[in-house]
Amino acid sequence: MGALRKIAVVSIILLNFTLMLAMGSVSFAGEPVVRYAIITAERDGVTVKGTIRVEVHNLGGGDMKNVDLRVAHPESYSIEKGLFQFGSIPAGDTNIVTGSYLFGEAVLAAGTPLLWRVDYDTQEGLHKQVMVPGIQVGD
Repeated sequence: MGALRKIAVVSIILLNFTLMLAMGSVSFAGEPVVRYAIITAERDGVTVKGTIRVEVHNLGGGDMKNVDLRVAHPESYSIEKGLFQFGSIPAGDTNIVTGSYLFGEAVLAAGTPLLWRVDYDTQEGLHKQVMVPGIQVGD
């Protein structure tokens, strides 16, 4: 893939993220940490499909309930059923989900970490939505 195309893909991702920040729909928190590993990958033209393992670590002081995880840019990424569901994650604990994905080859080739949107309810009943850059780990 040419350098110009890589720059265009990264620019689109950064523009979308900047717009979300400006609209106030994004907040950052140190509570959830997302780690992921590409388990299998099959190239099919300009897409890559396979299996991904995703971990959500609850580093906050309270339990996270009804935890859903989505990719932040669904126009470039697709995951099984559109989201991964983790249920409740007690404080200091981790839940792991394995599922299918379909990504644009250009997105993976860019080498930037996947940006995840984590939706959850606090133990006090407040709904939170945070954007978390994923940490890619080996399988």
